[in-house]
Amino acid sequence: MQMERDELCQKLVTLQYERNDVNFVRNKFRVHGDIVDIYLAYMSELAIRVEFFGDEIDRITEFNPLTGAKQNVVKHVAIFPASHYIVSAEKKAAALEKIRAECDAQVKQFTAEGKLIEAQRIAQRTNYDIEMLNEVGMCKGIENYSAVLSGRAPGSMPTTLLDYFPDDFLLFVDESHVTLPQVRAMSAKKRWWSTASACRPPSITARSSSRKWSPS
Repeated sequence: MQMERDELCQKLVTLQYERNDVNFVRNKFRVHGDIVDIYLAYMSELAIRVEFFGDEIDRITEFNPLTGAKQNVVKHVAIFPASHYIVSAEKKAAALEKIRAECDAQVKQFTAEGKLIEAQRIAQRTNYDIEMLNEVGMCKGIENYSAVLSGRAPGSMPTTLLDYFPDDFLLFVDESHVTLPQVRAMSAKKRWWSTASACRPPSITARSSSRKWSPS
């Protein structure tokens, strides 16, 4: 497969992996010459080594990140994002504009109410988040922007695991004492949200949940 080393590194950064040639831990990758090692975000006992020859991938190897022992040579590998909050460049640009507009509106409201400290804090905090999202695709507390980034309607329920299942499905569970309470909570929340949305006053339903405005 034709792909340059720097192109792979750029794609990894887009998937929220970070380069660290010294501390090789999960969500990181390191580069030594024509070799790129990737410590997958979702596996603790397996890492991927991609060896290049010019502008081509010469070999892909699975290895133990602790011992360095090679395990398998594979023809291809799927690398999933290191973060759940990965969106396209177009979606991100639209979301940032919406976040900026909501911030400006909130600053105007605080200023009109004489809450100048709150206005300054929310503007500083949100503008910093916007800059981080724009430059590196991540910021502290990114979950507060999940509604805007995913394009959900104001007041809609966040996506859960059950949303990815069909209406009729069979679920096999390991470690059920941990997993089943979570599944029950998702199911109960979905039923409650459907009922509450129908009874919720319009003023609350229309309220944006993209960000919890707080001076703290």
